[in-house]
Amino acid sequence: MKDPPKEAKEQGGDTEAETSNEEQRPLGQPTVYTPSEKVTVELRDKLELSQRGFERELKRVEELTATLAARDQSHVVELAAKAKELADCETVRSSELEQNKKLDANCNEMQSQLSAVE
Repeated sequence: MKDPPKEAKEQGGDTEAETSNEEQRPLGQPTVYTPSEKVTVELRDKLELSQRGFERELKRVEELTATLAARDQSHVVELAAKAKELADCETVRSSELEQNKKLDANCNEMQSQLSAVE
């Protein structure tokens, strides 16, 4: 972007005061801009504010994304642990059912033998 005072001179615009840069004006004197320079400065300031706001929002989004990624990872670990626990429980349950079937068969056989003895 061009320096606003230089741009005004190139455009041949009306100036309220001739100040091409800050070194040429006396200390303590305010900078006086042409209307087009003033608009340029205002737009530049708005752009800078907008960029700072965007950067803050982007940083916040990145922080939230990192937080969600960490949560997702912890949920993956937790889910894997629960899946293993479920598989272990199913194995134990299956083993218990097999033992119950064997015990029922043994019990029925013993009842048959007892009936035969009586």
